[in-house]
Amino acid sequence: VGAKPIYLVDASIYIFRAYYSIPPTFVTKAGEAVNAVYGYTNFLLDLLENNPEHISCAFDESLNTCYRNRIYPEYKANRDLPDANLEFQLASCQEITALMGIHSVCLHDYEADDIIGTLQKQLAGERPAIIVTRDKDLGQLLRAEDL
Repeated sequence: VGAKPIYLVDASIYIFRAYYSIPPTFVTKAGEAVNAVYGYTNFLLDLLENNPEHISCAFDESLNTCYRNRIYPEYKANRDLPDANLEFQLASCQEITALMGIHSVCLHDYEADDIIGTLQKQLAGERPAIIVTRDKDLGQLLRAEDL
């Protein structure tokens, strides 16, 4: 029996998806919207129903500080930076991930997909990886043995 797979999760994509798809009717006592926190937490709970042995969530912290911005300043220049509420929710989602005992990785110079690709490469030969994302760009990480 081989090693159980590690789930490599593109956390940020699920946080953004929840933020923009769930109405901001979920609020804290202070009135701050937590719709992304709600959606992301439900996503993690659903994922945990698969009984994974290992999970690592990758977060985007490099929204305008990615090494790609130094190479090409126009990289994602058309995207707005998160507002204060989304920043609060991104940080809250990282905190919830930690409280659930799930490993997380966030690096100032690298995007979540860079982190996932690096982890998958480092784990090659040790254990299979299941990439959990909605980002089609990560399809380039698929190997013949993954299919």
